[in-house]
Amino acid sequence: MVRLIFIMAMLFIIACSNEEESINKEFSDKGTVKLMEEVEKESYTPPKDGNLSVKQMDMYIKVKEAAIAYAKQAADNLKKSSEKIDKNDKAEPGIGDYLTAFKNLDDVADFMTSDLRAATKLGYNPKEYQWVQEIILKTQAAEIQENAVKYAKSAYSGMKEQLEKQRDAAASKGMRGIFDEQLKSISEGMKEMEKNSLPDEVITEHNKNLLTKYRDRIIGLDAEIRKWTMLEKE
Repeated sequence: MVRLIFIMAMLFIIACSNEEESINKEFSDKGTVKLMEEVEKESYTPPKDGNLSVKQMDMYIKVKEAAIAYAKQAADNLKKSSEKIDKNDKAEPGIGDYLTAFKNLDDVADFMTSDLRAATKLGYNPKEYQWVQEIILKTQAAEIQENAVKYAKSAYSGMKEQLEKQRDAAASKGMRGIFDEQLKSISEGMKEMEKNSLPDEVITEHNKNLLTKYRDRIIGLDAEIRKWTMLEKE
């Protein structure tokens, strides 16, 4: 049994090593500049109604899943390069330090384009993927804003009720005037918030409903990719 576990562990290590070598070869064979040149050659015309399809959402999920391996490897490369600079820290940096720093920039670029690399590797149109991602991000932002406005309205309603009670119970005209000014101020604030929270023209009920079905999966994938950012790893 112990021998079997050892063999399985060794196979896992070898598989991980092979995946690391394979991904780094992809980074080497097709750098970020070449990748972006390929992306720019593609084109995509969004549907007139701006609605996402189930097929596009499935594409988005598959790309994000594949992007995790690229993001993880790019972050690992960046971490190793950074540790090399720290280890060789000295008053006057040498040419090797500058070369390592430039490699750091390549690693950052590899991380930032992990999803586009995954999209092209899987045979999807990267321009279509970018549009889908834009719609998803805007729809998510709109939902956050809508929830914030709902919360503000609820808080405003309770505050308004309390201020009106205090105004009605005020002993003097001057105090009632102060409460009236406060009521006017928060009322104007609410109107301004509602005015600034008008939905973007690309936000559709169809997309909001479709995104609801994929929300948990998207949140999970985003969290997985964030694990490999330098901020999360510190």
